[in-house]
Amino acid sequence: MRNMFLTLMFAGSLFAANTLHVSSVTDDGAGNVSFTLGYNFDVEVAGFQFDLLSDGVFMLDAAEGGACEDSQFMVSVNAAGRVIGFSLSGNTIMAGMGDNFITLSGTYDAALVGTVVNLRAV
Repeated sequence: MRNMFLTLMFAGSLFAANTLHVSSVTDDGAGNVSFTLGYNFDVEVAGFQFDLLSDGVFMLDAAEGGACEDSQFMVSVNAAGRVIGFSLSGNTIMAGMGDNFITLSGTYDAALVGTVVNLRAV
C-alpha cells in the first residue's frame, strides 16, 4: 500500500464545484492505512455520500475528525467503501477550503505491498 496511488473524485451538485482531495496518507506497512481528505466547497454542505472503489483490495473501517466532527456530523462507513455523513441537528459545513474534511482508515492485505490501486469515489 506504500505505493498506493489514490485518485479521489467527488461528485458535487450540478451548479457547485464541491471537491475532495487526499491531503495526507499514513501507512504502517503492515496492512493498516489512513488518509485525510481535504475539501474545497463553493456552497455549504448539509450532507454527503460517496463510495471508494478499490476492487476489494482496501477495506474501509472508520471515519473521524476534521470539519465533519467540528460540524457534529454523524458519519458511517462500510467495508465496501461507502461513506455517508450528515447532521441530525441540521448543522452544515460552511463553504470554503481546508486540508482536513475527514480521516478515513482501513486495512489491506499486506501481501499486496507494492501493488498500485486506484481508488475512485463516485
